[in-house]
Amino acid sequence: MRSAAAITILALAACAAPATDETASTPEAVARGAASSVDTMYLAEELRIGATDGDELGSIAGLAVDVAGHVWVLDGKSRHIRIYSAEGTLIRTAGRPGAGPGELAQPAALLARPDGTIWIDDPGNARMVVMDTSGRLVTNHAFARGCMQARPWPATVDRLGRFVGLGGADCDMVVRWDSTFHEVTRASAPRDPRPPREIRMPGGSATVPFTGEVLWHPAADTTIWALQTDRYRLSRLSLAGDTIRSAEIPFERTRLSEADRALADEFFEELKQEGVVADRSILPRDKPAAVSFFVAPDGTLWVERYTEPDQLGRRWDIVDSASLRTRAVVMSAVPISRFPVPVVRGNRVIAATVDSLGAPHVVVLRRQ
Repeated sequence: MRSAAAITILALAACAAPATDETASTPEAVARGAASSVDTMYLAEELRIGATDGDELGSIAGLAVDVAGHVWVLDGKSRHIRIYSAEGTLIRTAGRPGAGPGELAQPAALLARPDGTIWIDDPGNARMVVMDTSGRLVTNHAFARGCMQARPWPATVDRLGRFVGLGGADCDMVVRWDSTFHEVTRASAPRDPRPPREIRMPGGSATVPFTGEVLWHPAADTTIWALQTDRYRLSRLSLAGDTIRSAEIPFERTRLSEADRALADEFFEELKQEGVVADRSILPRDKPAAVSFFVAPDGTLWVERYTEPDQLGRRWDIVDSASLRTRAVVMSAVPISRFPVPVVRGNRVIAATVDSLGAPHVVVLRRQ
């Protein structure tokens, strides 16, 4: 549903499975992530890609910046890749729909590697496509996933060159594949231990708006980070699911605003059109602290804060992964989309956004 999707990301269900991992887990350390000295940084738009006639993007499914500084944009609608110079000039395109060498069926993410290659995760063809900086095919790695999903998902490559992402028939497992793309480990994805706050409806269920959930993202150091959005609780986990460290970041709780309740009204009206009458008292009283997060290359955690519906994507906290304290608050001149995961490169952030008409673009933002 449109209104629910604008407020929350559906939590991942999980089921038990055996797993082994060489990451040694330590007893859980719980801390209060109070911020002692927090800077405010501003992101100003430096460049916009895909905003000129003939260069429009259908949908942005992946972003990457290669070692040469080229910006790679995966268009999920046309299933091809556009490669731009650092100045935003289109250099070439790569890939096309299909199942042949270098072709894409359901591309879901781009991953830039230090060796200059770009990995294109294509679950539709059950493989990883590897290209060089010129967009030429290097190789295809076939690997069994058993998981199909239409949007980008949490994924990374660890320091030993092993791909970590979603797997399992229901996309409910954290799976690691080795450099030859044979499965090494799998474990249940982090999940909220509380019963889901859902409304049953014909053909499925809908998550109650503003409900807290658990989101997760893998890190290059072979650990997993999880965020409980309503409590602003960050947890570092081993791939086996053991908690290494956890902290609740202090935040000021605020009640739902008129704009929030207007979105909720849309949600309940859509339910009514489906023949479902729900009690509005099931709405939480307070806003969640956050709506999304990701792990930056330097290991910091970028947490998208929930503010007002028309301001989503404009405020992010940078949380230090060692101390679990807020290092800085980032204010963006334009809303930054949570999918695909933004790319933090030096003092620039490359991210997807949409204009006032809903057209997707890529923006290059510079820290002020």
